[in-house]
Amino acid sequence: EESDVRAFVLRFELIHEFRRFPLKDPFLPRDLLPKPWGGDDATDVFRDLHDRLMGPADNWVSDVLRNAPPHIDQGPSVP
Repeated sequence: EESDVRAFVLRFELIHEFRRFPLKDPFLPRDLLPKPWGGDDATDVFRDLHDRLMGPADNWVSDVLRNAPPHIDQGPSVP
């Protein structure tokens, strides 16, 4: 379904973008973080979107694998 593949793409892009976040996080004690600190909000938004997209994205992957040729899970073959 088109919405499932869109969810997969969005989730993939979300994870890709969020992976850079820890590189920008100073991991300072809360008392030393600037006010307001957006890191907690960013993490909450990431988790919410990630969780909402998970079901449809996983459905799409399952459909693709279900319709894949039977040998797809055996890895490369040597002639």
